[in-house]
Amino acid sequence: MRNLLEYLGIEKEVVEKAYSRRPANLSDMLDLTCLNHPDKIALVEVNRRISYRKLSALVEKFSYTLRYSYKVRKGDRIAILLPNKIDYAVCYLAAVKAGAISVSLNTRCSAAELHFMIEDAEPKVLIVNHDLFVNIEAFAKNYFSPENIIFSDQTKINDSSPL
Repeated sequence: MRNLLEYLGIEKEVVEKAYSRRPANLSDMLDLTCLNHPDKIALVEVNRRISYRKLSALVEKFSYTLRYSYKVRKGDRIAILLPNKIDYAVCYLAAVKAGAISVSLNTRCSAAELHFMIEDAEPKVLIVNHDLFVNIEAFAKNYFSPENIIFSDQTKINDSSPL
């Protein structure tokens, strides 16, 4: 590393100073970005945009819900079966903030593939919308207790509703 820094003409102290201010994890990075750029657009969908301030608030709220309503603890796995939209990002970041391990499930997988992935990962909670739940309903009802299935289209993980 030292030779590379010398070759590039970068002082070691400059690198050390830059890394000393680096966020420790993804959750800290979101908090820092929200602090520095609260009104900038964080995420965009076809008819929906949210700022870093709003994203941070939604993540904080849903993380609290995961920890206190669903008893999610550090190291627990949370399966997320949602399309690549704002709701997915909120759920993923909330899981990280709660200290959980996010198990992202591909919405294009067959029911058999999803069944295998869920059994293999052993998640405590499943976050899904009703359209995708239809594909795994028979299996999911046997694997998860009803109170550990969160329907994103019922909780309305969006900028207008409380979680």
